[in-house]
Amino acid sequence: MVRQYIDNESIRFIRLQPFNKVKSFDCGDADLNDFILNRATLFDKYMLAVSYTCVDICAKNQKLGTQVLNIIKSMFVINNKTGCRFITVDAYLAAVPFYEKNGFRMMNLEDNDPHTRLMYFDLMDLVA
Repeated sequence: MVRQYIDNESIRFIRLQPFNKVKSFDCGDADLNDFILNRATLFDKYMLAVSYTCVDICAKNQKLGTQVLNIIKSMFVINNKTGCRFITVDAYLAAVPFYEKNGFRMMNLEDNDPHTRLMYFDLMDLVA
């Protein structure tokens, strides 16, 4: 693995289309890698309902995931035409501390799924 510095100016969002092919990606999780490399384009109609935020391991520890979440949050607050109030995630257990650091809260304190936790971010926290 070669550590790679990601310049903030080079961050961009694209909607994966069936003709897009992600050639290389490794976030350290085989299931998420498989999704991004092989199945993500099957969900192109549901991007607001189903999306994945992953960071390749060569760009870890640069706060890129936090930057991506902040961009997503701002998209729903600045000139919001969606009517959305909450961002929800089905966070892998290992990612729960990351989401908590980014202001997400547990949706259900009794959640005992062995793999994930449902969490939410209230967009009103940004405007109140």
